[in-house]
Amino acid sequence: MADDTDEIVGSVGRELVSHLAPEELPLYPSLLSQFHDAKGGRGRKGSSDDQLLGFGAAEAVTMLTPLILSFTRDFWKALIGLFELNRDAVTAW
Repeated sequence: MADDTDEIVGSVGRELVSHLAPEELPLYPSLLSQFHDAKGGRGRKGSSDDQLLGFGAAEAVTMLTPLILSFTRDFWKALIGLFELNRDAVTAW
């Protein structure tokens, strides 16, 4: 199930990024890889030597991709949780 979740999060995340922040698409594969490598997909705290893109204070920008990936994963997990809670009602319907 984790492989399916990662694939779905990556797919939905790419679609959302393409609509909400198309300028981040060239960075998407790298950001997705780092998102999946991070514990629980919530990013990691690192030293200044371990910065995601090496931006300095003057070049800092807000990137939507990590936020979109985090939202997508949490949303997907919530849907799975609701389905599992209501499995009998859904299958009977």
